[in-house]
Amino acid sequence: YANSVAGGSVQKDLTHPAFKSCIIVYPKNKQEQIKIGMFLNDLETKIQNLQNENKILEQTTQAIFKSWFVDFDGVTEFEDSELGQIPKGWEVSNIGKKLEVILGGTPSRNNESYWENGSIPWINSGKINEFRIISPSELITEEGLKKSATRLIPKRTTVLAITGATLGQVSLL
Repeated sequence: YANSVAGGSVQKDLTHPAFKSCIIVYPKNKQEQIKIGMFLNDLETKIQNLQNENKILEQTTQAIFKSWFVDFDGVTEFEDSELGQIPKGWEVSNIGKKLEVILGGTPSRNNESYWENGSIPWINSGKINEFRIISPSELITEEGLKKSATRLIPKRTTVLAITGATLGQVSLL
């Protein structure tokens, strides 16, 4: 197999001749094939339904957030602030005074020992586009963690992108 792969832009590619020579094991019984196909179809349908449900929940959550924290629906008393009218009893403050702010970083891509056979979950800023981050972008090594600006943060942490195409996006880890 090792001689049957070619280097791709990000990962190894299976060559056409190697793919043609692959041995595939499958049930000969047509009814068994149909049963497996129906099971996989049902599973795919369930996955799609859950993804659709998640989209609806995300939209609902965003609508509630906007209602409460942007439109201030239900608020009857306001007071002046440096930002304009805000609900009475609220305050304007710098984020660093109220929350712990942790900046992360990316271990050097030039050092394979930071990435090869890693076991520590690491996310890139592109993951911020996900409403909830439930899986890592990649895994890094202990050395990659110790010798870079990368930081460990606990589950249920709110993450905010501060650079690049995802600037300003917020997600929950």
